[in-house]
Amino acid sequence: MNTFQIIMLVGAAILALSVFWPHIKGFASSFKPSDVKPYIPQDGIPKDSSLVEIIRCWEHLKVSCEKAKLNSACDELDKIFPLFVPKVDDREVKNA
Repeated sequence: MNTFQIIMLVGAAILALSVFWPHIKGFASSFKPSDVKPYIPQDGIPKDSSLVEIIRCWEHLKVSCEKAKLNSACDELDKIFPLFVPKVDDREVKNA
């Protein structure tokens, strides 16, 4: 293999990389750990938290599941806590 062939192969590899770069970048980012931080209740709140704190923790858990695209987990949260699901015109709001 001579120098010209090596240069042409490197050029073809760079061209192919530039064409498929968005797909490669998207694939690589799927392995990146999520930046969702756990919700930590305010200091000084006793162990038996108020209903407001429980709802706030539930909302954080639900939003975290939605960000991680865990649709089945979101559905199960709606089944476990049906009173926390917002309603519009007496119909439950479904997750997309």
